[in-house]
Amino acid sequence: MAFGRTFRRLDVGSMTILLVGAVAVLVLCLGATGVALVVSLAVVQCALMLGFVIGPAASITVDPARVVVNNVFVQFRVPRRMIQGISTVEAQSVALRLTDGSCVPMSALVPGYYRLNAAGRGWKRTLRQAARIQRMLRECPPNDDTVVSVRRLRWRNIVLVGLSSGLFLTVAVLIWAGAVTPPS
Repeated sequence: MAFGRTFRRLDVGSMTILLVGAVAVLVLCLGATGVALVVSLAVVQCALMLGFVIGPAASITVDPARVVVNNVFVQFRVPRRMIQGISTVEAQSVALRLTDGSCVPMSALVPGYYRLNAAGRGWKRTLRQAARIQRMLRECPPNDDTVVSVRRLRWRNIVLVGLSSGLFLTVAVLIWAGAVTPPS
């Protein structure tokens, strides 16, 4: 990649969850022991995963050959020659419009933790970010390399969320069954 620019979703809600989770890990490692430490770390780990999924897991990279849209669980690699523009859908989402008529959702532009509405600040921010992506497309000139469009699962994120959910559910079942007492 000779030249490229990346936009990553870094909203206040997800960054707050990540910061609180990191501080909680430090506090728990200093004070808790045994089962209380394991239960507390499981809950904090789930909070950290939630912060990652609703925040920086989504990104958009523009380079001369392609645009890479990293949604949380799916990645799209779209050749620049196939991009027609950016479209919005009823104040709900933003998508990359392709020449074949299909659309690629760009979740990095949509806040991960609250609902958008046409009159709200969140939607106005999303529109500013869409304009930023359009600027990135203009500033990074396309080349004529022949690359193909690719859609693939982001297995690392799927596995991380699955393990995190499994750990959380295991701890919840153990607490519910009375096998483990939650930290007090």
